[in-house]
Amino acid sequence: ILDKPALEQTKTITSNLPNRGTSFIGRDIERLELGELLSQSDLRLLTIVGQGGVGKTRLALEVAREAKEDFRDGVVFIALESFATHEQAISSFSSVFGVDLDKCDDIVKIAASIGTKQLLILLDNFEHVLAAATDVAEICVIGGAEIYRLALPVTDLVYLTKVHATVDADTFFPALDAADWEEIAREDHPTDERHVHAFSF
Repeated sequence: ILDKPALEQTKTITSNLPNRGTSFIGRDIERLELGELLSQSDLRLLTIVGQGGVGKTRLALEVAREAKEDFRDGVVFIALESFATHEQAISSFSSVFGVDLDKCDDIVKIAASIGTKQLLILLDNFEHVLAAATDVAEICVIGGAEIYRLALPVTDLVYLTKVHATVDADTFFPALDAADWEEIAREDHPTDERHVHAFSF
């Protein structure tokens, strides 16, 4: 006899966006472009970059308000600049997503708890994640190209896969200055039944 245990229920998420306070004026083109990008079913990550004080957070919040009806499980806003340690960051994520830290103590498991929910998650001030994780042995950053570009100045180890083929593409990893890096390990893999192209890691 096999019995399937009931899945742990997490709380329903709607929206925790902060109140607007004042009217949002302008940025019509940017709002339209960002809204169109968010409507793409295959989009998983959207990054807004720019100098401090130009209004990135305010723009992102306004776009999130306009798009929240398109995300059946809600919109979540997490301000990262308030975290001093990675434990605080994990605690905040677990609180927002209704995860018991006694049973789920890292961000990978928190992501798993989100499962198939259709959520828009707005993370503000990504650069503070690195500052809050000085007590962590290793942080893995996974792009987009712009995320890689932002993280490279504070990166001291790159795991790089080179596929030995020329293909059309519209996204590129930032150029690495050979004078700044030393190759300390390399594995070469030929083509086989699983890999159409040879690659090096």
